[in-house]
Amino acid sequence: MKYYIIAATIICCLGLFTLLIGGKAIETSSMEASTIGVPLSAETPAPSSAASTVDTEIYAFWLQKHDASPENVEEMEAKCTQMAELCGNLFLNAETETSIYFPNETVLIQESVDSIEATLIDAGYPVVDSDAKYPSYLANAESIQGFFNAAERGENVRQDIIYVSEYGMLQIYTLCYGEGDPYCLHGSVMFNEDGTLDIVDPQESPLLSCSLTYNGYLYYQFQPLNNHGEAISWLLTSPAEISLYDLCEKYILPIGYQSNNLFLVDWNSSDYGYMSFNDLLEYLYYTQHGEYMSTSDLAFYTDTAISSIPADMFESVILPFFDVPLDDFRAFALYDSATETYPWERAGCMNLTYFPLVQPNVSGYQDNGDGTITITVDVLCFDLQAFPLFTHEVTVRPNDGGSFQYLSNTVTYKSGIDFPNTNPRLVAQRPMNPRT
Repeated sequence: MKYYIIAATIICCLGLFTLLIGGKAIETSSMEASTIGVPLSAETPAPSSAASTVDTEIYAFWLQKHDASPENVEEMEAKCTQMAELCGNLFLNAETETSIYFPNETVLIQESVDSIEATLIDAGYPVVDSDAKYPSYLANAESIQGFFNAAERGENVRQDIIYVSEYGMLQIYTLCYGEGDPYCLHGSVMFNEDGTLDIVDPQESPLLSCSLTYNGYLYYQFQPLNNHGEAISWLLTSPAEISLYDLCEKYILPIGYQSNNLFLVDWNSSDYGYMSFNDLLEYLYYTQHGEYMSTSDLAFYTDTAISSIPADMFESVILPFFDVPLDDFRAFALYDSATETYPWERAGCMNLTYFPLVQPNVSGYQDNGDGTITITVDVLCFDLQAFPLFTHEVTVRPNDGGSFQYLSNTVTYKSGIDFPNTNPRLVAQRPMNPRT
């Protein structure tokens, strides 16, 4: 998902916007999930507004982490020795390239990762099958349900999750239940040219939560919730349905749910309600041009932290994506006829509020027979254990040449647990009674 918020701004602001959340559960009848481990409410300290309390809670949690026991290290070595016979040489002879994120580092090319994954998958190992485009999923996941069933019966049971890292190593996570408190055994494995292997930093961490969602996601948690990053790891247990993911990738992921409210409020082509066109500028610019929008030449007013966008640029970026008359658009987007500009406020400390990462999951679509389609999106939030957090329906009109228009959005379900901020960045566009 492409988020176009400057990293440095986020780092500066995270301390101000950290949301202290405790474990919450959603009660459903049709969305049952198997769950093991100590409930979050028992392991996660109650939310606190005091920074010192948060630091103490996180420190106390990390004290529970410790080096893996000799028995667990021995078991991991035995597993890895077997895998080394299959893929050790593939790691050592893999083709590499310069990392796009860290120019001084090299990583395995995706084809090399795919080859190692395929070798281990064919041998029956529970390996995360990655892809350059589509979501990763756990191959050979047939044992997952048996793992949960045995755990619920109180039996000693373990489940491996194996990642092939682009940095030339295996990462192994073993979920352990029935041996006292649930825990996760994890470590990295590096293969050496002499045929030996090294297990790097094998650790045992309390397993705070482990579950299957109604739509096939496995998630597990061995980090506290009240830190700045996402605490819960997740992956699919079967391949994504290609046609549904393609809809998500084209229409949903480029916009997302942060710093704009396109998918968070109700609107249609006759009534745009509280939806902010202005907050879509950088997202639609990237969708249209395939590169980030430069702000170096924009007029910026330090007293208001607002930039002025020339009308020709603003309208050429946003108008093609909506069916809205120009006069109405200018009224909604606060057009200044004297300067022929639109106001735009960069996402940052003055308007950014922290919310846990959400994951859109397109669950279906309907061809309306008039050249439009309506897409149903279940928005999941793993840190809040909300599946879904909310559901919305987006109607779009695909056009020739791959272009399209957004025609409406309707939020059809809210879990009541929490909801992302719906306020526009520009104070002048915020309603007196925000719709949340």
